[in-house]
Amino acid sequence: MISGVGCLLYVATAQPIMLIWLGVYLSTNVVYASSLWKARGPVFLPQYARLVAMNMVTSGSFSFMILYLSVQPSAALNGVGICGLAGQAFFNLSRHKKLTAVARWDTFSIVAGSIFVGGVHALRLDGTMSYQAVMLFGVGAVSTYYVVAQRSVFRVNRALEAAREEAAHIQKMNAIGQLTSGIAHDFNNLLTVMRGNVELAELAGSQREKETALQATKDAADRA
Repeated sequence: MISGVGCLLYVATAQPIMLIWLGVYLSTNVVYASSLWKARGPVFLPQYARLVAMNMVTSGSFSFMILYLSVQPSAALNGVGICGLAGQAFFNLSRHKKLTAVARWDTFSIVAGSIFVGGVHALRLDGTMSYQAVMLFGVGAVSTYYVVAQRSVFRVNRALEAAREEAAHIQKMNAIGQLTSGIAHDFNNLLTVMRGNVELAELAGSQREKETALQATKDAADRA
């Protein structure tokens, strides 16, 4: 999809920067995907740091183009860029489940990008300073809302993870309870057999009957 958009932008604008950007974006994604594939298994800190840096370069290359489009004189390109910025923001909200280095970078990119685009358009306004102030206030409000929304996503995911751990613990304890209950029941049955055979041995009328009862008691003890 990104490749198609890049080609359409080049056809519409005839600007070589569109193809240059597309080539950089695709190449960085290929390198990043290849590094992720090779990093299967335990990942140590230096390797993790390299992967985070590559992710930042990849997302940064995408952010560059949407910011570039968002500040162009053309209203059509502005619309494409702002839609791209909004899409990136929605993607990041659904992508990150907890606060990581990549989540911090993506949040910073969205907030800084929004402030940059809003600031450029505020400077271009031909009205009074009040219009510029309204523009900047709106950008600040949207950026703040995005950060709050991202924090809410983290909080909800932490609560879900805690609930899953609690449910797993309860399930484990129920299984242990059923197991110990079954063992206690079987052991109690064997004790009943042993006690009954001991009483039979005490009441036996002959040595053979006594030995038979005692042997049954030994067998029950072995099973216990």
